[in-house]
Amino acid sequence: MVENFFLPLKASKEKLEENIQNLSYYADNRMFYIFFAGSIYGVDTNSFEVITLSTGLSENDFASSSSKQFIAYGEKNNDGELHREIAFRNLHGDKNLSISEDGKRLKVIGFLGEDFLYGLQDSDKDQIWNPQGEVPVSEIRIVGEDMKTKLSYKKDGLYFANFSLEGKSASI
Repeated sequence: MVENFFLPLKASKEKLEENIQNLSYYADNRMFYIFFAGSIYGVDTNSFEVITLSTGLSENDFASSSSKQFIAYGEKNNDGELHREIAFRNLHGDKNLSISEDGKRLKVIGFLGEDFLYGLQDSDKDQIWNPQGEVPVSEIRIVGEDMKTKLSYKKDGLYFANFSLEGKSASI
């Protein structure tokens, strides 16, 4: 075994394993990406330079695809659980896209395989929490890696919360 780099992370083995399940991806450009303690790091395995892609994320702000090649996270804007913008990254080619829509706040829901799910709520609506501690959204969108919408669901007066994603199925 050859040690290519060392990250001095202060955490238990269990906590480290939990974080690695969220994101651990090695790209062809010799970048290694990891999610740890609410931050996304990229390690250049050529120069051993560590870059920070984002910090201060909660588990509700971040999601990664099944392959870990795609990640999405809410850009911090002191807007609670909903965001004005979601960053969508393809770690394989280090391609970055931004998801935003005028008059809307967005919520990271997660991935079904490689497809990204996010919720939308009108910006003029209050962030009212449901009894389970979530902010419901009024519309759900599923987009592919090319950001083309595969499904959009909205019904007047209906709000969605309590999302559960497993494999290629979602429960609401």
